[in-house]
This record gives sequence, C-alpha cells and structure tokens, in this order.
Amino acid sequence: MVFAIPSALSYIIGSSVGPFWLFFVGVGISIYGLIYFLIHDVYIHQRFKWFKHLDNRFSRAILRAHGAHHAKHTKEDCESFGLLVVSSKFYRKRSEWRKVENG
Repeated sequence: MVFAIPSALSYIIGSSVGPFWLFFVGVGISIYGLIYFLIHDVYIHQRFKWFKHLDNRFSRAILRAHGAHHAKHTKEDCESFGLLVVSSKFYRKRSEWRKVENG
C-alpha cells in the first residue's frame, strides 16, 4: 500500500489533469515495486518457487547482503541491503568480511 497509492494517484492525475510527467512517476514506482517483489519476496524469501535454482556469484551476494541487513536490530548498526547494487564485500565469503573492513 505504501507504493501502490502514490503510484495509482500518479497514473490517474498524470493521465487526466496533468502534468503528464506525473504519469511516468507512477510507471517508475510500479517498476520499482515489481523489481522489489521479484528480488525480495520471490527470490530471497522464496514465497514462490520461481527462482529456487538461481545460483551464481551475484545472487549469492544479494542473499548475503540481505542477511547482513537483517542481522542488526538497531537503525544505527544496520547495513544497507542495496536490492540490486550490493557492496563488493558481499561477493566474498562471510569469513573474509572483517579482513576487508579492517584493512
């Protein structure tokens, strides 16, 4: 609902009374929502079994980044999940993260 309402309003207002660019704001919000749904809900949490055989360096990095994102319980310690753009450290094994962070 957080993204659906602004997206729907942008579609309606942008296509009826204007400004017309507002319609494309709604399109952008919808595309982001679709990507979020596919990556977060379908792939990471496997709510549907569509991507269960996806296994490559990038997909493992996304899973590691998401795990690190949820590992902390305070806003100050939290790490960015990144959705599609993840830190290079997540391409390494977890045991190597501290070596990279400490230099």
